[in-house]
Amino acid sequence: GLHPATFPSSNYASVYDGNLRIIRGGEYLFELTSSDGSRLYIDGNLAVDNWGFHGRRRREALIELPEGWHNLKLEHF
Repeated sequence: GLHPATFPSSNYASVYDGNLRIIRGGEYLFELTSSDGSRLYIDGNLAVDNWGFHGRRRREALIELPEGWHNLKLEHF
């Protein structure tokens, strides 16, 4: 695994995959704050786009999600 002493503090990228369970369907607010790029996909669809070279910036989106399990993917550089 990665150790904090050897993990880079800049110039790296990451991808995280997970699942989100929605108990009550409805609109949910998702937001990303990053310095340089980040993107959130829900069920394979781009939900929040904060991609590109930039300083600390926040992007948000209201997403309608039905009850049940949803696939999440977060990309960051």
